[in-house]
Amino acid sequence: MIGLSFDIDGMGKFRDESEEDIFLEIGIPRIVDFLEKNKIEGTFFVVGNNIKEHRKVHRLLKKFEIGNHSLSHPYFLGLKSPEGQKKEILEADKIISSFYGKKIIGFRSPDYSINKNMIDILKKNNYRYDSSLIRVVYPFHYLRNYLRNRELTKDKFELMPTSLILPFNGTTNVTSNFGVMKALFKFIKMKDKNMVLVFHDRDFVDKELGFKNFHMSKKLFGNRNKAYEKTLRFLNWVVKENDVLPLKHLLQ
Repeated sequence: MIGLSFDIDGMGKFRDESEEDIFLEIGIPRIVDFLEKNKIEGTFFVVGNNIKEHRKVHRLLKKFEIGNHSLSHPYFLGLKSPEGQKKEILEADKIISSFYGKKIIGFRSPDYSINKNMIDILKKNNYRYDSSLIRVVYPFHYLRNYLRNRELTKDKFELMPTSLILPFNGTTNVTSNFGVMKALFKFIKMKDKNMVLVFHDRDFVDKELGFKNFHMSKKLFGNRNKAYEKTLRFLNWVVKENDVLPLKHLLQ
């Protein structure tokens, strides 16, 4: 089965000249529109603080499965103190569950940074699964995350290792090739019983990003028009050729 998921990160400190968070304001409606047109569902991992600042656009997600993506999206959450990890998970849970009026059962850590303490926090608060590990060779994250935390796979807690992050590094997508992405997808699909795909809100934004002090769209976020076109092309192919489901349907 194919689990379709979206990390709704927002822009964080990388704000556009208008000070709007266009990753949220443009990305979320486009993802929802794509899902509705194709009559499919997915899982959205949302950031607690983003909901407080962008309530209207987050309401578009109410009919979908919602997961916890931390309170403030700090990178290397797995390296924070146990209390810091607890705060990021549980304060986000309060905001997200209250806003959507439902029990949140899934978690994905920012930067896919996970450890045993965080899994214990999730278990104690009645979460059903975590989707932070990355099983395929995605060099930095694979070495830092999956290899170092393979002992977590022995835990009875439900772990859903991410199979493929698209477009490849989730940000630039200027060097990726449609044929290569298809081949990689098919290869992983042969190996994984349940395949988990990750897209981001920014993958659905085609606006070039000019920031206050310098223009960095090509350096950091790639050519957005090409990235958006490749995202849609690949995702259209995935949903046409496969049955895709929210992650909750992959639970044992």
